Amino acid sequence: SDKIVEVARRRHAGRTIAWKAKDIFDCKSDEKWDLVISSDVVEHIEDDINFLKRVASLGERILLRVPIEDCLVNRLIR
Repeated sequence: SDKIVEVARRRHAGRTIAWKAKDIFDCKSDEKWDLVISSDVVEHIEDDINFLKRVASLGERILLRVPIEDCLVNRLIR
C-alpha cells in the first residue's frame, strides 16, 4: 500500500531504493525489479498461478508472504 511504502521510505532514507506500490498487472512487461514483495495478496487472487507467473517475470527476487493459520508462531501466541 502507499502507506507502507511511505513508512519504508522514511525508515530507509538515504538509500538508493525505489519503493513502489503497484498493481502487478499494470506493470509493463519490460519492467524488471531487483525485488518484488507480495504481502497477503496471493490468497485473494482467483487466478493465482498466472499472478505468480507475472510476479516471477518482473523480479529477480521475490518475497511472498501469505497468512498461515496453523503455524508454530500462531500456536504459541494463542
